[in-house]
Amino acid sequence: MSEQLIEETRIVDNVPARISLLNNSSVGIIGNRTKVISLVKNMLVALTTEHSYQDVHVVGIFDEEEQKEWEGLRWLPHFWDENKQTRYLAFTKEDAHNLCEYFHEIVKQRKREMQAYSYGKSKLNLPCYVFIFGSKRYMEMEQIMSDLFMDEPAMGVSSLFLFDDLYSLPHDCKMIVDVNDGPSAYLRNEVNNKFIFTMDHDLKRDDYDVFARRMSAIELEGFAVSAPIPKSVTFLQGYGVQRVEQLDAERRWAQAKAYESLAAPIGVLGGGKTFSLDIHEKAHGPHGLVAGTTGSGKSELLQTWILSMALNYHPYDVSFVIIDYKGGGMANLLEPLPHVVGKITNIGSNIGRSLVSLQSEIKRRMRLFDEAGVNHIDKYQKKYKEGSGLEPLPHLVIVADEFAELKKDEPEFMQGLIQTARVGRSLGIHMVLATQKPSGVVDDQIWSNTRFQLCLKVQSVGDSREMIKTPDAAQITQAGRAYVKVGSDEIYELFQSYWSGAPYLGAAQQEKEVGNQVRIVSMNGQRIKTVVDEKTRFRSEIDELKAVVRYICDETKRMNVEPLEGPWLPELPAELYLTKDILHGGFNGTEWTQKGEWLRVPVGIFDKPEIQQQGLQYIDFVENGHYAVFGAPSTGKTTLLKNVILALGMLYEPTDVSCYIMDFGGWSMSSFADMPHVGGVVLDSEEEKMGKLGSLLQEEIEIRKKLFLTNTVSNISQYRAVVSEELPAVVIAVDNITPVFELYPDLEPLFVTIAREGAAYGIYLIFTANSSSGVRYKIMQNVRGAIAFELTDKSDYPQIVGRLDGRKLDKVPGRAFMKGNPPTEFQSAMYMAGENDMDKVQNLKNVFAQMNTVWKGARPKVIPVMPEHIALEQLCTQYEKRTCIPMGISYNSLKMVSCDLSEQYSFVVSGNDTGKNSQILLDVVNMIHLKAPQDKIFVIDSNTRKMDSVQNDVHFYAVNSEENRMTQVMEEIVQYLNERKRAQNAARAASPDSFDEESFIQDYEQLCIFVNNLKEFVDSVSEDNLRSMERICRLAQGLGVLIFVSGLPDDLVKYNQIESLTRAIIANQRGIAVEGSPAQSEFFQSSLKYSEKSEEAGVGNAWYFENGACQKIKLADTHNI
Repeated sequence: MSEQLIEETRIVDNVPARISLLNNSSVGIIGNRTKVISLVKNMLVALTTEHSYQDVHVVGIFDEEEQKEWEGLRWLPHFWDENKQTRYLAFTKEDAHNLCEYFHEIVKQRKREMQAYSYGKSKLNLPCYVFIFGSKRYMEMEQIMSDLFMDEPAMGVSSLFLFDDLYSLPHDCKMIVDVNDGPSAYLRNEVNNKFIFTMDHDLKRDDYDVFARRMSAIELEGFAVSAPIPKSVTFLQGYGVQRVEQLDAERRWAQAKAYESLAAPIGVLGGGKTFSLDIHEKAHGPHGLVAGTTGSGKSELLQTWILSMALNYHPYDVSFVIIDYKGGGMANLLEPLPHVVGKITNIGSNIGRSLVSLQSEIKRRMRLFDEAGVNHIDKYQKKYKEGSGLEPLPHLVIVADEFAELKKDEPEFMQGLIQTARVGRSLGIHMVLATQKPSGVVDDQIWSNTRFQLCLKVQSVGDSREMIKTPDAAQITQAGRAYVKVGSDEIYELFQSYWSGAPYLGAAQQEKEVGNQVRIVSMNGQRIKTVVDEKTRFRSEIDELKAVVRYICDETKRMNVEPLEGPWLPELPAELYLTKDILHGGFNGTEWTQKGEWLRVPVGIFDKPEIQQQGLQYIDFVENGHYAVFGAPSTGKTTLLKNVILALGMLYEPTDVSCYIMDFGGWSMSSFADMPHVGGVVLDSEEEKMGKLGSLLQEEIEIRKKLFLTNTVSNISQYRAVVSEELPAVVIAVDNITPVFELYPDLEPLFVTIAREGAAYGIYLIFTANSSSGVRYKIMQNVRGAIAFELTDKSDYPQIVGRLDGRKLDKVPGRAFMKGNPPTEFQSAMYMAGENDMDKVQNLKNVFAQMNTVWKGARPKVIPVMPEHIALEQLCTQYEKRTCIPMGISYNSLKMVSCDLSEQYSFVVSGNDTGKNSQILLDVVNMIHLKAPQDKIFVIDSNTRKMDSVQNDVHFYAVNSEENRMTQVMEEIVQYLNERKRAQNAARAASPDSFDEESFIQDYEQLCIFVNNLKEFVDSVSEDNLRSMERICRLAQGLGVLIFVSGLPDDLVKYNQIESLTRAIIANQRGIAVEGSPAQSEFFQSSLKYSEKSEEAGVGNAWYFENGACQKIKLADTHNI
């Protein structure tokens, strides 16, 4: 009986033919295309009916030409992701590639998980993915194809290949279904073991569409709670209000307990639940990462979070520093908030300064904790809330948008920021970093210091996996949609962030005012806007962000909340003016009041972020001695010199400070020549003046050495304290010292001496140069003060001012480092205000004019300079002793040279131009006539009568050829001398012990004899008159006789050898050689070197001889007075 039953039931009709897609993970369906499509549709009916869309997701990739056949699939819920935002359908190559890239990461991950277990023991991965590849051309180059044939059921990945014929299928395709005549299915390696089946009836396209639509309406119990997330929620909607006044910030601030929680609502979860990000250490963690590609809403999310934090926490609870490397857009929007205490952008920020300030903030917080006896920010804030009298100390949240750019441009700052976050956790310092692309940017150090991640839409699956360890974020299509991941999947949620950029509607009914927005949903799930009826759109002048920011600021003012200082003070101003912003006291236009500390002059404002301090920057000559100022061209070196000189002039009287300026730059320092404190300004081309300044300074050093030695003091401070404050300091300012020693090598020893010894004697040097290589080492080794503006070679900074540790100068004229440990950055002031350089110079002159009007006291020693012209009147003013005749000004000393004939009665004028010789004699005649009219002047002129212009002003005038008059004058002079000689003898005899020859002769008028052209005189007069002249020479000594003669050099040389009168006159060795060389007047003895004797004196000059000494002098202008 049993055998009969078995035989009768051995063959059963109409049994469904099934294929296990788990055991046969790759199935190729070949044959007639219409039949293939019909079969696959029926398979999908069975698959989607038997399995929920929670357990099975279907992915379809088809040729664009077949879209009509397959587009009904879009209604099936199995083709959507969990959030109903992305549809797994592709009809274009681009969409196909995006799907393949997304799922390739999922398949690879599952493959790695399978390899980590023994086959058969691993659990089935849900949801299962069924891929339907209806397009061979779209799949040819996709990498996912290599990972679809592992044939491991637990992977939960199956593939259907609809590629028409057997040879088009992938080689590893396991099962084949052939729909041609006698449809059959078989394993590829068991062709002879086929099973034959009958295909189901063909489904009409409309019927299939109805089926799919009905399936789309099915909602699983419990699944809808997490699925519906709003596409857009405005900030105010998230808070359930319509007007900012309803936010009630005061109440929120009063109720907040930042020491317990720092939660702030920022978005909506599935089911309408609010998502609050809590950066408290015990919640989501103090540090986090935010990622999102362009247009994903990343910056909007950050703005929403900061705004929400500001709304819920008092400025004394939470503060922000915003680092915005997108140009400062977000930072500028939020900067008005009282909670925002600092910002850094990629436009003009000194980021090195910011890092130093953050490190200083850590030290400050540690100090406050020690003073409060706590070790954590929560304990400190709780103690502050209890009214313990502590100063407020908010959590400091550092938010860095586009930190990838920051890390690339400022790697040292980024490293320091991570270090700050690591050590600042308990100090209340938080860090949130945002980037577009985390791959290759977020390193291990950042990962180890961040606990939560917010990931919006990213460009690739790899970026998504890098950020949240899943590919989900790559499929986000909605702006503002993001995944939050905390720790190791402690929290993993999808949420929609609040939109703070929505128009602010105020009390208006948003539903009515905003209107409906219609969008088309594409095959892949993307929402596309359509044209909106503009009449239904509400227009607002401000958005919700600005409205809430304004509201919070108003509340802060109403509650009288004093703003807290940030981790750094404001950046140094780019413009400062010495007289307006820096100097206090000193010259006020009518007097010098409130002198500054001795030789400590302010020149700008310093910035010390390491101790969070700003103030006046001084140059302290007493403390540091000399100063070297370095910088590239046009960085502010010369302006600083002007600052120093003007500040000295404004703070001290001319008796306190003497300034001397050497200008080897642009000659702009010459405008300080009128300041009463300035002894002179020397330009690089003024060779003579440069030499005189060197002599003046050398002489001043010697004077002070003797003065200090006499008073047993070692420096000027001691001298001013013990002896007198009347000794002025001397400040030597050199603009561009580099060419000084090339142009004037003789000055180098003087500068070395000043650098080595000058400061002790109150002689200070301040100079500029482009680089330290342009300054002699012997000088630099004695210069303690140093300033560096922007340098061409950045490696010079450590040598000049010290290690900068990554700090950089902003490219602002006048920005510099002062030498120190560490170096101090400061902004140098502009010496004078003005619309342009001409205005500044004019304003400077006006100040100097006021000073000169007010000041009537002593002034610095003026640099002696040979005047271009010497008036005879100037010689007359120096003619004070009747035997001392002024002849000109010495080129060596620039002092008046006078010939003293009290002991040596004769003076010789030697020159090749008889006219000039005569004029010099005339000048002497005129001086004597003017200053000593009682003296008797005898003029014996040449036969050319060159001196006849004075014949009416002198006692006697004759020419050499007038023998009778010559005899008359000789007799008269001899008579005078005889009488004087007898009287002298009698006076000596009467008082031999008290007789004074000089006093005796003062009672007699001088007898001044001028012989123009001595050779002509000797040749013209009689022998008797010649003898008389010789007798006069013998008697002249001590009897008030002055004899002046002139002659040609050659004549005088010759007659000095053969003629006794000439020899007697020249023997006194006093005279001048006009314009020629000393060698031409060889009858004058001198100590000159042989090479020096051939030097021409030059026009208007002469060589002056006196008892073997010789020097060049400048003669007076030749004109009568």
